[in-house]
Amino acid sequence: MHKSVLIFLIVLFSHSAFAGWILTGRYLDQNGKTIMQRYFIQDYNVKFEQYDIIYTFNLKTHTLILVDPVRLLYYKGTIEKYIEGCLRQKNERLQKLMEEIPADQREEYKTKYSAQFAGFGKPVQVTKDSISIVPLDDSLKVFGKATDKYEIRLNNRKAEELWISPALLINAQFDWRAFLYFISVLEPDNMPLQYMASNPYLDLLGTGFPVRRILVFNGYRNDFQINKAEEKVIPGYEFGIPALCKEVPVSQWINRDQDMNPNYDDYE
Repeated sequence: MHKSVLIFLIVLFSHSAFAGWILTGRYLDQNGKTIMQRYFIQDYNVKFEQYDIIYTFNLKTHTLILVDPVRLLYYKGTIEKYIEGCLRQKNERLQKLMEEIPADQREEYKTKYSAQFAGFGKPVQVTKDSISIVPLDDSLKVFGKATDKYEIRLNNRKAEELWISPALLINAQFDWRAFLYFISVLEPDNMPLQYMASNPYLDLLGTGFPVRRILVFNGYRNDFQINKAEEKVIPGYEFGIPALCKEVPVSQWINRDQDMNPNYDDYE
């Protein structure tokens, strides 16, 4: 075999074996605000970034890096250590609140407060609603690629419109179940996770990668769309810690809003 051909094949094989994906898109929230977002995905490493937050997960080792690019702070650890730190912080908060509550109301308050976090850090609780996935005819192309459109219904009511691109072959280095678990820990009030973690929805995600989602969950509309997809080798530093950021423990990370604003209280 000619040397130049051999080199080409080696480069081609290396690219296909190790190349990741950079997905650039936007999120349109229920108030009409547009937020630019990017995902970096390579070998079970996932990085999500927007103007005020950066998440980096290793879906195999369960490590995470959380970065506040505005305050230049970051937390690094395992998801298990993060959960442990959050629960410890919530328990300390409860003990302080109990001192301010009349004795005859403490037990009732403790029960209600604890119930809010009973499922925190546990596998996503799948909804008991019936889930229907309905294929729809749609000719939408996203960055030149054909898509398959579906409607997700809960108890026969539309919850989501979803466009999947079979051409985005990302699932070979991505684990949806692990990713949704990470998100459930960081965003425990993210209600759509309850149907996204269901087997029918996960099976659908196995057919390609979502490039557009319109959520109409609980009367609100949120619109996500990927506008650009690049397949390339992503350097390791992209999944690391940005320069100039200061490491903080879990307690300081989750209280960083309060540290900036002494009147802030997320327990009201």
